[in-house]
Amino acid sequence: RPTISIASIDGNLVGPGGAIKVKLDFLDKDGDVYSADSSKTSYLYMERERINRRTKPETANSFEYTIPKYPPGSTKGQIEATFAYEDLTAALNPNDLEDGKKESDSVILHISIQDVAGNISDTVTTKTIVVLR
Repeated sequence: RPTISIASIDGNLVGPGGAIKVKLDFLDKDGDVYSADSSKTSYLYMERERINRRTKPETANSFEYTIPKYPPGSTKGQIEATFAYEDLTAALNPNDLEDGKKESDSVILHISIQDVAGNISDTVTTKTIVVLR
């Protein structure tokens, strides 16, 4: 089964039209995080958790991405995932603030990968990311 760790995150604040890039280091003794066989696919899973004190109904919070082509047989490497603003926003209707703005979403991301054999990695968790509304 693959293992992953967070190598870097390019910030902790994202605004409309922005994105967060997360680089993950992976180890996989089977070397099947990616296959040249187009009928086999590996995935990156991201679950967004809103941690604001005031709860609100949320948008969908689980996302599946296809892992981009990677040299087949690689037992270690790095995957760069870009999470768009639209996937990071959480509250359906953010709370209004006194200054007329909307309450930002504070979220953490839980990330895992699945290799082509279906083995799912451990889950890594980011620090808090603030999504401006």
